[in-house]
Amino acid sequence: MEEAREIAEFEDLLAEWAGCCAVCKLEESSEVEHKMEECPRRDEWSWGHMQEGMRAVSEEMMGRRRFALYSACFGCGLPQAICVGWEAASEDGRLFRRTGKKCQYPGVLFRIFVAQRVRAREWWAVAVGRMTSTEVGEVGDPEQMGKLYAWLGELVEWGGRAGAMQASRLCQVVTQLNREWKGRRG
Repeated sequence: MEEAREIAEFEDLLAEWAGCCAVCKLEESSEVEHKMEECPRRDEWSWGHMQEGMRAVSEEMMGRRRFALYSACFGCGLPQAICVGWEAASEDGRLFRRTGKKCQYPGVLFRIFVAQRVRAREWWAVAVGRMTSTEVGEVGDPEQMGKLYAWLGELVEWGGRAGAMQASRLCQVVTQLNREWKGRRG
């Protein structure tokens, strides 16, 4: 039951971040509905860190194919059950085939993940370290980050039982980080 709520929370999070500038969203600006390329904060350090972080995460997760088979749409990183680019190809909803439609949330999952790290690096490292049961040190350590990305790309059965939604661990992590951040702030 809890995991079903997490899935709904994840879908709400995607909708909340869609069409928003990640920098302005993490800065809690009142004006967030613009593209990052048009952001009035382009000269701030957070904008540069967001750009570099999204490039690095995209390269690691998509370029190096860190997502396990069936864990994600290889266009956007979302579970195939959520991405409109896929439709069920089996009665049990476990197998999917491409629909020819474009992903409805391209890049959103990575923007959320990177924004969570940019807004509070130390807090993020501790929280992710707790989830992975390892110490997450400096983001620039390629070996450590490679292990983290491999872990984030693992296939999970989200929903806790047979028939659950297949997803990557990254989806669970951004949902948990979002919940913890909101709880931390009251």
